[in-house]
Amino acid sequence: MRNWLTVYRQWWVRLSNSQRWQYLAVCIATLFGAAYRLFNLPNSLQFLADQGRDAIIAHGILHGDFTLVGPSTSVGEMYLGPIYYYFMAPFLWLASGSPLGPAYAVAIIGVITVPLLFMVGRRLVGPTAATLATLLYAFAPYVNLYTRFSWNPNPAPIVTLGMLYAGWKAWHGSPKWWIGVALGWAVMIQLHYVAMLIAAPFGILLLADFVRSYRVVKIGQTNRARSLLISSLSGLAIILLSFLPLVLFNLRFNGVIAKGFTDFFAGTTATGSENFLISERLIAFVKEHHGRAMHIFFEIWGQEWGSLYRSLNTALLCVYAGTAFLGWHWSKKHHYQFGFWLLLLACLTTISGLAWYRSTVHHHYLTYFFPISYLVTGAILVWLRTYLKLPGLFLASSLLIYISWLQVQPKQLEYLDTLGWPISKMEAVSQTVLREIPPEQTYSLAALTEIRDYRGLNYRYFLINSSHPPVAQENVSDADWLVIIAENPREADKVINSPVYEISSFPKGGYRVVDYPGGPLIYLVAKQP
Repeated sequence: MRNWLTVYRQWWVRLSNSQRWQYLAVCIATLFGAAYRLFNLPNSLQFLADQGRDAIIAHGILHGDFTLVGPSTSVGEMYLGPIYYYFMAPFLWLASGSPLGPAYAVAIIGVITVPLLFMVGRRLVGPTAATLATLLYAFAPYVNLYTRFSWNPNPAPIVTLGMLYAGWKAWHGSPKWWIGVALGWAVMIQLHYVAMLIAAPFGILLLADFVRSYRVVKIGQTNRARSLLISSLSGLAIILLSFLPLVLFNLRFNGVIAKGFTDFFAGTTATGSENFLISERLIAFVKEHHGRAMHIFFEIWGQEWGSLYRSLNTALLCVYAGTAFLGWHWSKKHHYQFGFWLLLLACLTTISGLAWYRSTVHHHYLTYFFPISYLVTGAILVWLRTYLKLPGLFLASSLLIYISWLQVQPKQLEYLDTLGWPISKMEAVSQTVLREIPPEQTYSLAALTEIRDYRGLNYRYFLINSSHPPVAQENVSDADWLVIIAENPREADKVINSPVYEISSFPKGGYRVVDYPGGPLIYLVAKQP
């Protein structure tokens, strides 16, 4: 212990005053980041259909039911890889089956991401810009929101940081680090398909590294070129191997993933419009750059949409674009050229990729981009102050105050509030069902909810995790009882005569109703003799 203290004291003494303030700011940001990510988590945890489905599959993995395919996307019949399920499983086991286990794992990863943003960012944009980015990131409402529940896109920021660091190391050191970039991308595309856009800037810089290595070969130095080629092929093998389960699934089910992938980026499944003229598509593509750019930079700050904000964001976008030239000059002077080009290419390729996509871009599509967006903002603040002197200082200070003001608005902090229907009550409803159904009899489960989760996946998870689980969905008509958890609608006629498959396919006899206090009605429908 004394040796550690001695090493720490020696390290602290060697730091300059500015470095000490930067590290102190990062420590404060990490503490506040932990508070925003962990406060009141059990009572504010989002556990809806997707979370219930993921928990059921992770529960199955723990009991030997392994899977090679991940969750389906909300747009198109497309499937991700299964890595998130295998990530969830050990934390579900550690929490004795409680959904809080994976949620706390995601939250802790979110906390770790805060200091990592500084550690990676200082190599890309310098310590001052990285410090500002870290402070803003720690308090960011949407960033915090997506670290407070379990969902496959939510760990993406830490993977992005790993790729950024590996790319920096590959450019400035050993080409073997390109394997780390490939590994990060193989993980990223299993979290959300939009995140595959992050490959574009690294691909461009990898080609630039090949050009650079070729010039060295011409003067007789072949070591780096050989290592770069081997690393690139190794990375490609990792990516292809990660696709193998999905390729086999796609072949088995008549190209369903390939079709879903096409629909996802064409936007046909959401808009229903497939007969676009090429000229119309290109015009829409160019126009959409404006909105997508404002989204990835400004809307993720947590503000409400409106004409005033749109005008302000347009002005900010002009400031960001105009400052890019200053950033290029600054990066050359301070030896951050790789970081500048990496972030610039990431922004341009993400904006263009999203502009081509014709449907709504939800915030969770952009979790992978959160660290990049805040690093860019931190760099913009430094560039304004450095090159525009007093006007730049005023602009940077105003922007910093504006972002901070947005982040502490009460509406933006609602994710910390206790939910009206937390997981403790979902579990209590499930326990009520178990008490009402005789242990020797079987039952199926249906739910009528506002989110149209007719299988009641969140309730179903707690029942599957019990000693008396419901029958599988395909065996609905064979069960002795049909349990309907009616949140909305609740009226008997609408519930019993619902056209939902899980209800309409069951041969109904008599029924009785249990009214859970402050919650749904539980319809217990006996099978018709």
